Amino acid sequence: MPPAEGADGRPTDFTPQEWSSLKEAVGNKPDGVKELKRITAYLRYQRGFEQWQALQDTSKTAERHALGQQLLDQLPERLSNMEMTMGESLLICGVLLSDLEPDETLRTQKMEGCKAKLEQLAPKLDSEQALRDAECRTEFLRRQAAIVAEYQAQPESSRNQSKFEQDIEGARRSVYDSPTCGR
Repeated sequence: MPPAEGADGRPTDFTPQEWSSLKEAVGNKPDGVKELKRITAYLRYQRGFEQWQALQDTSKTAERHALGQQLLDQLPERLSNMEMTMGESLLICGVLLSDLEPDETLRTQKMEGCKAKLEQLAPKLDSEQALRDAECRTEFLRRQAAIVAEYQAQPESSRNQSKFEQDIEGARRSVYDSPTCGR
């Protein structure tokens, strides 16, 4: 369940400055509201995966398994939003199932089920150009999320809003002006 929203519409798991930065970076675009929701969901997914990894060598098995199951349940959405490639999704599915299911036979069955579900949900691309466009979009979204995560990891006093926005725009140009993605 996502965190509650404050009176200003800001998710409570984002600081006011983080939320302001995200809104300034993507909120003014035609699909800004949708993009803000997508980015916050993806950042939560990344945070959850990092938290799951941090729990691996602890005695908090039940907590780790509950978090691992949540991550596994959200995996199809991350793929359909093109935030991950099919290969990355299958890798994460395998890693999570290795922790969640100790029985190898059941784990193999669940992995096949995960693969089938992901294949059904993966964006269907009919042409070579559509495939390139999807790969470019995935690469931009990945870079954008990394920039946002890096920005959020900095102490608030060290954050530079202007540099943050320039980095997002630089990532966009770097991807979409490349020979592979150039328009």
